[in-house]
Amino acid sequence: RRVVALALARVGVVEPVEVSVLLGDDEAIRVLNRDFRRLDEATDVLSFPLLDVPLVVAPEEQLWQPPEEEERPLRAPIPVDFLPEPVPALRDGIEDDIEDDIEDDIEDVADEDDEHDATRGPADLAEMPLHLGDVAISRQAVVRQAAQAEHSAAWELAYLLAHGVLHLVGYDDQTDAGYAAMVAHQEAVLAAAGIAR
Repeated sequence: RRVVALALARVGVVEPVEVSVLLGDDEAIRVLNRDFRRLDEATDVLSFPLLDVPLVVAPEEQLWQPPEEEERPLRAPIPVDFLPEPVPALRDGIEDDIEDDIEDDIEDVADEDDEHDATRGPADLAEMPLHLGDVAISRQAVVRQAAQAEHSAAWELAYLLAHGVLHLVGYDDQTDAGYAAMVAHQEAVLAAAGIAR
């Protein structure tokens, strides 16, 4: 949650928002990439923004680029069939401090859910945070890429998560300017979070 919050604050998104995160294996990410982007290959991170226009203000060349009509990606939330295994199995290869943070966050969310009434009226729905979309990350790619780059898996996971969140709010790395902006934001977020390579 800290990486998501820092990434959003870095680009000026301060209102309450919601982001869904999926940690899956290479095969699950490949299937998502095939079904929603028409690219039948594994990748490290995918973002599925639910917004129609960028939420951030930035130069046009840093934001979503209009796709070619025949290459237009399908944007949809992550299907329920791709929900991950129980959380402990997903954390293989991730540092202990990240595991502890995840466990604390899960407990906090469970406590918050216990406090909420199961029935919500229209006024309650109007107060719900804006859902930005979904980020899907391959846990195998996290471990593999961290080993190749000789940095920690925690750093790689946080870097990919920040990357995915930036895509949700409107950034795109299809141009040199967009790529440079995203890398600068991601590195600043990890430095602010105190996550060492």
